[in-house]
Amino acid sequence: MTLPDTSTAQEPTGLFDLADLTAEIRMGHSWIYSEMKAGRFPRPVKLGRASRWRRSDIAAWLANAANDNTGGEA
Repeated sequence: MTLPDTSTAQEPTGLFDLADLTAEIRMGHSWIYSEMKAGRFPRPVKLGRASRWRRSDIAAWLANAANDNTGGEA
């Protein structure tokens, strides 16, 4: 009996770390933290000392940002 190779089949979790988040939204970490401080960006959840952002929070923020830029309504 052989076990499936899971080394390349990683399923995304419901959380972004900072590196994944900056790649997803194409903004730097300084911008993210300044927008969080201003109340315009979702705050992370803390897992021990690590910060992680919920994918659902980021998806909602992106949808809202897209509506703001196009003048559409949610």
